[in-house]
Amino acid sequence: MAQDRLGGDEVPLTHEFLSLMLGIHREGVTVALNVLKRNGFIRLMRGCIQIADRRGLIRAANGSYGIPEPRPDEIAWTARAHLGLVQRRQESANHANP
Repeated sequence: MAQDRLGGDEVPLTHEFLSLMLGIHREGVTVALNVLKRNGFIRLMRGCIQIADRRGLIRAANGSYGIPEPRPDEIAWTARAHLGLVQRRQESANHANP
């Protein structure tokens, strides 16, 4: 999902940072990343994970991967649009029922 946010194939994350985010030992992250690497889904570089086969990664996720949550700027835009719609409906109701 980090790739969705970055828009490229390189995700600048270390094993240590991933372990902190996931709440697991760094060694577990290394084992999992090496499995993904052996399957040709990723390439590992110092401080960076390069996505080699995005479709393969999504298939390997077996339904766990989904549409990413909206970014804060998208949330703000959606909220403003919703508030504008509610306000227009209220104005229309006020004009219809004087």
